[in-house]
Amino acid sequence: MKYFIFFIGALFFGACSFDYGGTSGKDDDRPTLVLSDVEYIRMENGELILQFEADTVERFDAKSLMKCENFSFEHFENQTAGQADTVSIELETGNLTMDGNIVVTSDSEETTITTGHLEWDDTKRTITGSPDDHTSIEKADGTSMSGWGFSAQLNSKSWEFSEGGQGFKNE
Repeated sequence: MKYFIFFIGALFFGACSFDYGGTSGKDDDRPTLVLSDVEYIRMENGELILQFEADTVERFDAKSLMKCENFSFEHFENQTAGQADTVSIELETGNLTMDGNIVVTSDSEETTITTGHLEWDDTKRTITGSPDDHTSIEKADGTSMSGWGFSAQLNSKSWEFSEGGQGFKNE
């Protein structure tokens, strides 16, 4: 995921920007760059690494932020794919927030996460859901878990729910 954020950041840090004059608090809310019907493909040594699509991408230089609408991605190195209605990416930190109709699938972990809100902390390598959004996790072997207040630590491959956690382990 870290490489995913790096690639997106590199793409938009290197893009051109326009100077519309002085800056004020109001200008922070105006995107520096707007792209429509975006398809981004990242190749390394002739190998497909990352592909993402979005209906709209807006970059806000003053906030070091990028927002995407109707976002989907596939990261081939990590064998991960996903989608969300909206994604906000903090370009300096690599942190991101996904909202609305989120589905993230990891082929290497044989796991699918479905929820309404997720936050990725790139430094801590954690994923956190909202206490107000129900999150479901399904494994390829039929094991399933769900609840509210989802959080996961990728380094230790552990996750938990703060409320209403329940599940079924297929043995």
